Amino acid sequence: MQLNSQNVMVERLGQLIYMHPFSHVDNAASDLKNTNVRLKDTVNQLRSSQNFCIDIILLCIIIGIAAYLYKNLED
Repeated sequence: MQLNSQNVMVERLGQLIYMHPFSHVDNAASDLKNTNVRLKDTVNQLRSSQNFCIDIILLCIIIGIAAYLYKNLED
């Protein structure tokens, strides 16, 4: 009887040890998901439609620099 109860205790202890690391991984994954959602909301608040004109200007500048480099490296 005592050996049987010890076996059950060892088995349960093994299950707890096995499950313990995965609970930390699950908590970390949940925290990461929550952080990503908050970060997405923050980025969406900062990136408004007011920046559209600036984006177009910067895109034109980048294309101009790329064209200049292409022309000079082509020679």
